[in-house]
Amino acid sequence: MIWIIGSGNMALEYAKILKHKKKTFKVIGRSLLSSSNFTKKTGIPVVSGGIENFLSFNKLIPTYAIVCVNINNLFNVTSKLIDHGINKILCEKPGALKISQLKILDEKSKIKKTKLYIAYNRRFYTSVVKLKKIINKENGLKSLHFDFTEKSKKIEKLNHPSNVKSKWIIANSAHVIDTAFFLAGMPKEIITMKKGSLNWHKKSSIFSGSGNTKNSVYFSYNANWNVPGNWKIELMTSKSRLLLQPMEELKIINNDLSLSKISEKKINYDTIFKPGLFRMISLFEKNELTDFCTIEHQIKLLKLCNKIAGYKD
Repeated sequence: MIWIIGSGNMALEYAKILKHKKKTFKVIGRSLLSSSNFTKKTGIPVVSGGIENFLSFNKLIPTYAIVCVNINNLFNVTSKLIDHGINKILCEKPGALKISQLKILDEKSKIKKTKLYIAYNRRFYTSVVKLKKIINKENGLKSLHFDFTEKSKKIEKLNHPSNVKSKWIIANSAHVIDTAFFLAGMPKEIITMKKGSLNWHKKSSIFSGSGNTKNSVYFSYNANWNVPGNWKIELMTSKSRLLLQPMEELKIINNDLSLSKISEKKINYDTIFKPGLFRMISLFEKNELTDFCTIEHQIKLLKLCNKIAGYKD
């Protein structure tokens, strides 16, 4: 038995995959509205009333749990699941907006011997898996550049709590930042610069920086949330210049600067389900966890995001 905690959009995506895999799972939601909407869309019943209510009458331990509630509830729900004795949890990013809360989860999971991982699905994109193979074949990365520009006008209108928007680099841009350093290694030295402000993101709106990673990969980044733009990661080996833009697609930049798309010949589940999720769940079930983000790594990543954005914990 698998538990999906949450009944929103991400819960729908996970349920599609588990249903396709013919897995036995239970969906635990909070509000009657979101639970009934989930059932209308999927035909799958939802236990509403929230995780506290569910745990009060359910003493069973699932094979693993997937936590995909809203960002402000990730910490509390994950904490309660650890206390309940669940020994394997996949929690949607970022796990928490505060390093102090992540440290609590880290300490609890170690005491309870819980395997706790943060779900960064872009690590498992078919494009990223193919890219890793090319990087290994060509003796590693030499340099990297990434851009995490966000669609500010669209985000401003989103119905997210202000505390989530005010830490949007952690809440959303971290997808790009995590993927870049997943491929290049975490920074051992970094220079960060930021300036500007938006109504919904007071700390900064223009970002620039550079440095060197523990794998001796020189990197640079920029983002300007004042003007339109898109996420991208550009990667250089000794032989190739490669591009993730959009991140679901891997391209090689040819000598004449034209782009050639590198496609996957095998079945690509990224075109059937939400990209990265099928491979991520499959590896999670097999306990092939090397490429997953540990809670310790997530703490390091939040420290890096805080530095890039100018946040305080």
